[in-house]
This record gives sequence, C-alpha cells and structure tokens, in this order.
Amino acid sequence: MDDGTAIQTKGRASGKLAQPSGTQTLLRGLDVLETIAGGRGSIAEVCATTGLGPEISRRLCRTLADRGFLTRGAAGLTLGPALLKLAQEADRQIDLITVARPHLDALADATLESVHLAIEDEGRVRYVHMVHGRRRLALRSIVGETRPMTRTSLGKALMLDMGDAELRRRFEAERGPDGFDAWRETLRRCAVRQTTFDSAEFEASVHCVGAPVRAASGAIVAAISVSSIVEAPTDAWRAELAAMVAKAARAISAELGAPERG
Repeated sequence: MDDGTAIQTKGRASGKLAQPSGTQTLLRGLDVLETIAGGRGSIAEVCATTGLGPEISRRLCRTLADRGFLTRGAAGLTLGPALLKLAQEADRQIDLITVARPHLDALADATLESVHLAIEDEGRVRYVHMVHGRRRLALRSIVGETRPMTRTSLGKALMLDMGDAELRRRFEAERGPDGFDAWRETLRRCAVRQTTFDSAEFEASVHCVGAPVRAASGAIVAAISVSSIVEAPTDAWRAELAAMVAKAARAISAELGAPERG
C-alpha cells in the first residue's frame, strides 16, 4: 500500500526525492482536478482533500496550469480552458457516435467485416468507434489509435474537400514529394463518387473502402470505412463495398443535418 511514507523514506535513503510512477502521477493529477472542480482552489484545500503534501500539490498544480487545465486567479485555482476544449470535443464525439452506431452495426452485419468511424486529430486519422469483423481473419484495431491521412481510406475521405496546396503539404509530410500528382488525380476521382480506397497502402493484405461523413454545414467532420483482409480484391468487390459504405455515410450525414448532395 502506498501512503507516501515509503516514498519519503526511500528518498532520504538514496539522497534524492523519489519520483512517483507515471500512473501514480496521473491519478494524483486527476485527484487535484476533481478537488478544484469542487470549489476547493487553494493549495491547503488540495492537500487536505487529496492527502498530498504541499510540495507535490504545488508541482502538480503548476504543471496543470502550464498546460491550460487550471487557471490561477485572485480567488485561487479554477479549472482552465483546456478542460473546456476537451469537454466540447467529447460532447461532439459522443453525439457523432450515438448517431453513427446503428448504421455502423448494420454495415458490419451486412459485410461481416471490421467497420471504423474516425475523425481527424492533429493531422492524423483517429479511431473514435469501431465494430469488429466476424470473419476468421478480421482486422483488429483499438479506439484511440491513429493512422496516417494519405495512406488510408479514412484519411483520404477526410481530405476530399481540401485544395491542392493543402493536399500537397500533407502528402509530402507523410510520403515525400514523389508521386503526388498521380495520388491527387486518384483522390479527385474519389471525390466525384464520394468513396475512397486503400489497397494495402498502410497494412499488407488489408484493403479498405471509406466515405466522408458531413455535418449540417456540409463540412466533412468524420469518415467511416470497411476493412477486409483479402489477397486479391476484385473490382466487383470494391464496387459492392463502396455502394454500401457510401449509403451508410449518407445516412449518418443526413441524421447530422447535412444537406443532400446532387
């Protein structure tokens, strides 16, 4: 059991203040945030509520404030703007997932393949929801994982509305300067039919079909995909999956209030 005493003893024996583990530091930081969220914004109140010493409490509060999770004011510490941003993003993702889930479940049932819902996060594709495939060989991913934009059907779907300059910047950042023109031309054709493809570009033998999800503004806010482990996909296979993925993406977009596209 860790009550802080063993840490102090170990620190005195070695001549250094022992550092808590990463998990322990994270838990302590969360305790501090919960304390301040409850209106107890002084270091003394943080110590009394969490059981942490003054030095550790000050260090944690200083780090959280530096990252924007706390704000220092005349009345003490309060929650900072970074938490508001996270709360807004969580609310957006929950709404998106709630709307998308039944359509993704239906798509997984129809194809027996793995189905993903993703958003763009700092220039990467980030999975926010998935349904595992039911075939013997099925792609296994984890919600929260990220993937490159230019090598995945999800990333390509998220980029369908971007201009050439931005596409070039992203392509060269991930893949270098060679091959951009051919890649861009393929993406233009994908934009016409609003479906994208990844033919083992990121993972060997994994072929994916994606489509964009649009919000009420018409802007692309997410993408969905079906992923299959197959050695030699046929054009007929791609066309069939593309029709199913596009239909599901349009249904999700419609529920988010997106206008119908001509």
